Amino acid sequence: MEPWDTEPPAGETGVRNSKEPDTIVVTGSHIRGLDAPVGSNLITIDREEIDRQGYANARDLSEDILQNFGGGATGERQQNPASSQNVGYGTTINLRGLGNLATLVLINGRRVPAVGQDGGVADISFIPISALERVEVLPDGASAVYGSDAVAGVVNFILRKDYEGFEARARYGFATEASVQEYQFGQSGGQRWGSGSLFLSYEFYHRDRLPADDRPFTRTQDLRSQGGKDYRLIYGQPGNIINPLTSAVLFAIPPGQDGRNLTPGQLLGPEQTNFTDENQYIDMLPEQRRHSVFAYLRQELTPAIALFAEGRYGHRRFSSHSAPPWALLTVTPGNPYYVDANGNGAPVFVAYSFTKEHGPVEVSGASESYSGSSGLNIDMGSQWQTQAYVSYSRDKSRTIIDQIDYAALTTALIGSPSQPALNPFGSGTSNSPALISGLFRKDRIIIDADVLQANITSDGDVAQIWGNTLRAAFGIDYRDYHYETDNRFSESLNADLSREVLAIFGELFIPLVSPSNDIAGFRRLELSVSARHERHKDRSREPQEQSRDRQTSTDPRIGLVWEPFSGLRINGSYGTSFRSPSLNALTATASLSAIPVADPLSPSGQTRLLVVNGAERDLRNETADTWTIGAEIAPQQLPELRLKANYFSINFDNLVDRLPFPTLVLADPALSGLVVRNPSLDQVQSYCNLVDPQNWFISPGDCTAPGQVAAAYDWRLRNISEISVSGIDAQATYSADLEEAGILAVSLSATYLLDYEKQLSSTTPKRSFLDTPGNLVDLRARGTVSWQLKNGLLLSTDINYTDSYKDPVHDRKINSWTTIDLTIAYEISEKVTFGLLRNTSVRLNVNNIFENDPPFYENADQKIGFDPTNADATGRFISFNIVKRW
Repeated sequence: MEPWDTEPPAGETGVRNSKEPDTIVVTGSHIRGLDAPVGSNLITIDREEIDRQGYANARDLSEDILQNFGGGATGERQQNPASSQNVGYGTTINLRGLGNLATLVLINGRRVPAVGQDGGVADISFIPISALERVEVLPDGASAVYGSDAVAGVVNFILRKDYEGFEARARYGFATEASVQEYQFGQSGGQRWGSGSLFLSYEFYHRDRLPADDRPFTRTQDLRSQGGKDYRLIYGQPGNIINPLTSAVLFAIPPGQDGRNLTPGQLLGPEQTNFTDENQYIDMLPEQRRHSVFAYLRQELTPAIALFAEGRYGHRRFSSHSAPPWALLTVTPGNPYYVDANGNGAPVFVAYSFTKEHGPVEVSGASESYSGSSGLNIDMGSQWQTQAYVSYSRDKSRTIIDQIDYAALTTALIGSPSQPALNPFGSGTSNSPALISGLFRKDRIIIDADVLQANITSDGDVAQIWGNTLRAAFGIDYRDYHYETDNRFSESLNADLSREVLAIFGELFIPLVSPSNDIAGFRRLELSVSARHERHKDRSREPQEQSRDRQTSTDPRIGLVWEPFSGLRINGSYGTSFRSPSLNALTATASLSAIPVADPLSPSGQTRLLVVNGAERDLRNETADTWTIGAEIAPQQLPELRLKANYFSINFDNLVDRLPFPTLVLADPALSGLVVRNPSLDQVQSYCNLVDPQNWFISPGDCTAPGQVAAAYDWRLRNISEISVSGIDAQATYSADLEEAGILAVSLSATYLLDYEKQLSSTTPKRSFLDTPGNLVDLRARGTVSWQLKNGLLLSTDINYTDSYKDPVHDRKINSWTTIDLTIAYEISEKVTFGLLRNTSVRLNVNNIFENDPPFYENADQKIGFDPTNADATGRFISFNIVKRW
């Protein structure tokens, strides 16, 4: 056996066909039969590994992909910019930390529509884990094969197709130190006949919510006991009277009274401030309930033509608690409960929380996903095959959120003959439920996205080169993507957008040298060349009619494999990739305003800043150069050992982004180059000409008279920023056949980052964000030891490691984090006499067996004691799995 020869896929107890109906096309290539894209590192998570880990859903699986960064949309609490738009609590992949939409997500090789308020979530949460055959992760740019979005790489979820028999699965899991429980049930069945096959699968999944109050590091916003500060909210119940300009507490309203006869002398000092600890009410994980169905049919129509069709449906309900609503109330003498705290009859400003009267905000809703595709595989003869298919996918989510009705609140602070006034000076029992109910409304956000795709791909043998077969693939691809939002809370966010894509592509596989014609120093030499040309045409129907039809990109890729001698393989690749500007940029209406901002160079401490908002008219594609080089060692003297290392580098530029928020730009000397100070009249008018006068929120004289503007700032979405990331993916595996004692397998995988730099614009320096909170950590590793005994018993443990990093804000080290998982499984042989137990497997999984809490990080933004982008809040989690096949 040659070092890289592998055994055929292991059969499943529902017997897998020994002859695949169609030769496999791996992720990253259009040519059948390749083990991996030439020159690239393809990571495969197979069914055996999925079962061993006991994953409940695609989110759990994605968290164990070392190249995936947890700073995207993960289905958790909306606690970072990437997840704040994820109102449907979907889950997606974020390879290399380049953003949700810089990773292309496929299901059975086909795109899924992106949802979320920014169209940035390719939701994988609907995928039934029991129907998964394998997951292929290509952490390399692949626009030459797939087009837009494949910048950091591609993740392809491949569902089962060729399976005969039935399989039932049940799973129950719970967190030992929290109130989270999981339930899962799946039923699958397949049938083969001489000319075709059918596979059906259904899965149900339910997970409870995880309250922040359940975990010690998220239980309170007062982090002083852990060495941090107190971040509790000064909006309390009872409330506090504050200075609205500085937010300083002037007086605390005393608890235990109803606010009807409160006098200024009874008010308390600021040292007795009333706080609200929001973490006592919020959820870190939402409650989820999902149903998923998948079906696949294959039927030969003639010996040369086979029809295939597949369909997938998922429905998911979610519910989560957010912090109780609060507001700054302007209480005038017209309010019957008014307290003249300042002794001058002026309005007082009460920082007020509706904690007791309303409770936490409920965010709930449902998401629905379905797709269907059908096509033909046609044997063209002479080793050529053509596949033609049409697919349609649609994802729709509906989210309902409680919101304060500020118009009703303003009215309630005065009162009317038909409605009593709001009493803001009580302790939470002074206002009637009917009054409080009238201050809130339920707003809904509907997001509807779909994609229609048609594709024709042909591949086959072209010619013989020195006894080796030159192979090629080419094709044409069409996509029609539609995205629509209906936001009752903010109608300005409504959108009706579409994008048409037409692409042509081609690929050559050139085996220059193979073991059959090797020469000294060249046992194997393979070259792959691929390219894709793609044209986009965008259109906005709402909020304004607009089109953009000049977006094109041509992306090449070259891959090389060189095997100088048996046991050593060197590979490399270079390519360009791109991502089209977000369709939402079409909805960013340009506006012009002037605001006072803090300015240390101004005698008054403030400067009037002219700000242009919106999006640049002609946004260009975001582009990337990606290259990799690596080596794999498989020594003949020790064939069970594999050592692999791959270096990667991605330079992602022309990113569509905004500069820092206008209120910050004059206060930070490092940002001074982004602002035009003391602009000339011509410069001012150049800013004014960017915006339709009907969207000027300034005096017209600011644009026509000199000296009216002290500084000007272009805050539009533009192609301005750049990210570069490089590092090494490494893996070592070893297995030993201990004969009667079974098989012992050991593996170690790691991703080590060398740099992760961002540049806001061409006028600002590059900054390293590596090893900082909310960003990538330089080292993540996972080690596995498993022992498969002959009697069907499996013992396995995984060690997960995240390296330490630095909190620059508080000048504090964030410690490394190590967790250990345990798996005990037993496979009951088909030879047992008791039929009910035959072909049954039982499994116990314990994640984080020693309940190792994440390292402390003073997370001032989220007011918790850890970094959720680089750690998990669940704690020790125990699950029991049983699988029965027949």
